[in-house]
Amino acid sequence: MNCKAPIFFGMLLFSCACVPAQANDWQKFAEKQPWEWDGEKAALMYSVYQHLGDHQVEVISPKWVGEDPQPYNNLTVRIFAERKEIYSFKAHRGTVFSRVGSVLYITDYCPIGSGCSVFAYDLETKKELWRSRLQSISHWSHSVYRNAVTIENRGDVLVVRGKEELLKYVEYVDMKTGKTLAQKEYPWQEK
Repeated sequence: MNCKAPIFFGMLLFSCACVPAQANDWQKFAEKQPWEWDGEKAALMYSVYQHLGDHQVEVISPKWVGEDPQPYNNLTVRIFAERKEIYSFKAHRGTVFSRVGSVLYITDYCPIGSGCSVFAYDLETKKELWRSRLQSISHWSHSVYRNAVTIENRGDVLVVRGKEELLKYVEYVDMKTGKTLAQKEYPWQEK
């Protein structure tokens, strides 16, 4: 008897039970979710290793000039397939993305400002599919402000978590349209 089959089937049932069946159930689902944060996932290189392992990737940094701080989004991520560049985008070390098939879901935010946008880009068709500003923002921007984001996909939904200086949030985004299905903000208490 294969003992792994019942365990796998049970895990499959549990994972299905953790995602709402109806679109209007997403906000109810979000309200029940505890705050989760994995800071290791809030890094560009984590996303590169997790989602582009089947491509050659270059992360290019400009030469440091003088003592002036370099602007954010000063990195360029170049993605290659068969030694040919298929896409490149501006990033900073906290830029994160997820990938399903040929579509990248990339965060766009400032690490010293509030808020975040997400956009979807298809590597095969070479087209941006959509771009959306997330609803959860704290409306602060300051040189000592900090903002970090993680992104992952669960079925047809992106789960974006933000950990800002004055706000923590989770937002569920439809992968096909970029529309926010639900969002929840959490009181700020460092844990």
